[in-house]
Amino acid sequence: MRLLNTQTFVVKEFNDESDLPPYAILSHVWGKPEDEVTFADMQDLKQARKRAGWIKVEQFCAFARQNDLDWAWDDTCCIDKSSSAELSQAINSMYAWYSEARVCYAYLLDVEDPGRANPTAEDSSFRGSRWFKRGWTLQELIAPKVVLLYSKNWRPLGSKASLAAAIEEITNIDSAVLMHERLLDDVSIARRMSWASARQTTKLEDRAYSLMGIFGVNMPAIYGEGDRAFIRLQQEIIHQSPDQSIFAWGNPYEYQVFLDNATVLTDQPGWATDYRCLLASSPDRFADSANIEPFPVEQLTKYTHSGISSDVPEYTPTNYGIQIHLPLYLIPNSSIGLALLACKDAASGHVVSLLVGRMRNSSNRFYVGMYTQATWPMKQFGWHPIMRMFLLHPQSSAAGVRILQNVTLTRMYLQSHNANPQRSREQGLAGGELILHRPVDGRVEAQPKRFAFFIHGWLLRALEKIKFNVVGWGVSGAKLVGWTPRMFWRQDDKLGLTLTLYNPASLDTPNSKDGQSSQSANVAAILFRRPSTNANEAGDAFALIFGVTSLEETCSDPSRDRVAETSKVWSTVAIVQPDARVDGKSDAHIGHDLVRSLLSCFAKTTNSEVRSQGYDVASWKEGTYEYRTVERMVKVTLTRWLTRDEDVWLDKHATMRYTVGLEVDFGSGAQLRASTEKEKVASLSGLSAIVVR
Repeated sequence: MRLLNTQTFVVKEFNDESDLPPYAILSHVWGKPEDEVTFADMQDLKQARKRAGWIKVEQFCAFARQNDLDWAWDDTCCIDKSSSAELSQAINSMYAWYSEARVCYAYLLDVEDPGRANPTAEDSSFRGSRWFKRGWTLQELIAPKVVLLYSKNWRPLGSKASLAAAIEEITNIDSAVLMHERLLDDVSIARRMSWASARQTTKLEDRAYSLMGIFGVNMPAIYGEGDRAFIRLQQEIIHQSPDQSIFAWGNPYEYQVFLDNATVLTDQPGWATDYRCLLASSPDRFADSANIEPFPVEQLTKYTHSGISSDVPEYTPTNYGIQIHLPLYLIPNSSIGLALLACKDAASGHVVSLLVGRMRNSSNRFYVGMYTQATWPMKQFGWHPIMRMFLLHPQSSAAGVRILQNVTLTRMYLQSHNANPQRSREQGLAGGELILHRPVDGRVEAQPKRFAFFIHGWLLRALEKIKFNVVGWGVSGAKLVGWTPRMFWRQDDKLGLTLTLYNPASLDTPNSKDGQSSQSANVAAILFRRPSTNANEAGDAFALIFGVTSLEETCSDPSRDRVAETSKVWSTVAIVQPDARVDGKSDAHIGHDLVRSLLSCFAKTTNSEVRSQGYDVASWKEGTYEYRTVERMVKVTLTRWLTRDEDVWLDKHATMRYTVGLEVDFGSGAQLRASTEKEKVASLSGLSAIVVR
């Protein structure tokens, strides 16, 4: 280790790092490379003083002298970066060097000098400093016991201790970790990775190298390896830690999202993308994993059943992928399953599961993560979005209980990483994950022109098997059918039905057809009906109603956007009386008339009506919506999709898309309409999602 003399500015090498003199250390964000003082410059101080960065070195040493420290370390001038061996050694030692320093001076070049204003205020330059957004400064913040922070003119901002609360808010790093009151190893791997998810480095490889100290591993630095550096980092971590939260990256979806989409998952593409692997391609993948924490494998029986043995976690790399033993539930007659990890969501206590898909022509090789079939034209490929991680709990639903109680400990070979990222880039699958849309902070979305609700064909066919049919489904050219108004539905016998509704504020909503008013563009329905034993009656039926709320005159300020404040997407279930008279009408007329009789009740639904009636409301900034009451034999959910790769900002020409999920109780002996409270309870106790059957 080389140290800089704070009085003479002479750089001296200390070969025995176990006997180093007390020293100060500098944390900063590099400026322009040509401005920084290098190790070569320090061989000629006259030349070094010509650099713009000399003032930083000089001021740093002055503060060290004030603390009676004769030695200091600065990464710009104490490492000979022309030597790859020395650079690799320094990178592997850096966390230890920072942790052993007497004091760390953090220089925040972009932070204004503290005055009367509080530097920790919400809009302060301190909170927005680049120092909190760079990869290397993560370990420079955590490792030292004492960190003193300074503004651009070297005015004191405070210490890590005095600013711990604000720093925790900015970085999401627990103050107990910052203050060394909690061991870093006691924090889950997923949470530590999440700290680095929003940080950037000049060189791609440094995103991995800057984390070696955080995880207590060492590996050679090989610049030029690109994404492979982060894969190697994870491989080193799993060699030393049994913490399975390292595999828990991606969006942790609620179990309901799995139910809504389980039967439309596809095994395409037939190779690994960056999102169909056990190991992550970047720390960014852990952005939503801060709440994931591990638990001992012995506790898996708490969530599953006593037959699950407590296998010691072992991860063996092979040319087939990583060999691992996990509790696995395979959906019957399917290659799709859920593999449980020995970790949970700290907020809900739900156990984490990985969605796996068996590779073709293999009994024990799996991809992790699957795409759904495309429900809308997509660029370059025909599937979206990626689903990978789900949270399960025994009380989630009857279907959830079935999964957890029927897992089997299974030896699996999981695809470890994308060995050919170039192919992913060529096909548009590496630039960004396809996920449930969440608006980016600081931007207000414009409301779209249209809303598309997609009902998968598998759902319609599953209902047909239990005698519930959509009138006209699969009938070519049917004019009067069980989805109304007909002009807003698009039928695809393989994919399903797509309903398109229009925003009430849209200036170019199409004129009505077939006698429908323009307002009918804001509400539509689809009827599910099973025949009655009485030929003169229509039989049991229920309808799914979809709509966009009508505008309410609630905004007195004409300068404000009334639509953005009041208009919402909603859905609900209507139980149709089973004794509707047929009166000799055709089957198509029956379905059409039953649905039309409902629309007048919902055509001008407002927000206040939606709230009072308990409809399933979807606002712009949320993702999955459901509403459940003890009276419901049928539950409908809406899952909003948008790709991160596409332009996520909606404009007046955009279409917002929803996947429709349906959970029903059609068990043996169950009634669609319960006439007594006892019948309701008995029926709901067997509630299960038809996708798992």
